Amino acid sequence: MTRFLAAIVAVTALTTVTAAPLRALPLQGTTSETLPWGQQVELTVTIDTAADVVTTTFIGPSDRWFDVGFGSMGRTNTTGYAIAGNGLVNEVSFPGLGSFTFLSPISIVERNDVDAGVRTVVLTRPINAISSFNFPTIETTIDLNFSASRFPTTGYAVDPSNRVGSSLTLTEVPEPATLLLAGAMAPALLLRRRAA
Repeated sequence: MTRFLAAIVAVTALTTVTAAPLRALPLQGTTSETLPWGQQVELTVTIDTAADVVTTTFIGPSDRWFDVGFGSMGRTNTTGYAIAGNGLVNEVSFPGLGSFTFLSPISIVERNDVDAGVRTVVLTRPINAISSFNFPTIETTIDLNFSASRFPTTGYAVDPSNRVGSSLTLTEVPEPATLLLAGAMAPALLLRRRAA
């Protein structure tokens, strides 16, 4: 009997779980649009508030300029990213239709490759920035605007006629559930096994 009680105590001690502190769930949203001249663009934004990192994934044509502006469906006074036909990535400001200015880069290009005429660009940056768009840290919807050049080009070619307004809804992404065996359950399991 003494050995049996000792076994219960030992199993209980081994299976006691200390609760981890709660952390904010990441936010994520995806949207895609077809531009007036037929080009397809897609954007996914993932915001890890705990790590202060925004991961932005762009998918668009590989042979021409395409871009996205954050914060407005229009084109005035927004900031975003522009990808040239040769693959060069820049952070830009759009003061109005048909114009842009380069900003000091704060993003890291994690991926920039082409497959079957489609370019995929993955960027990371902090959530907040002095000269660029400040991303939200709660579930919400962001207004966007996409643009692309109508014709193939290796450089930058802003084309206000080939533009569309859009939006992206950010929602929390549940983390994978972890099954824990609490210490209080161990004696009951041990007794059930002994009875069998």
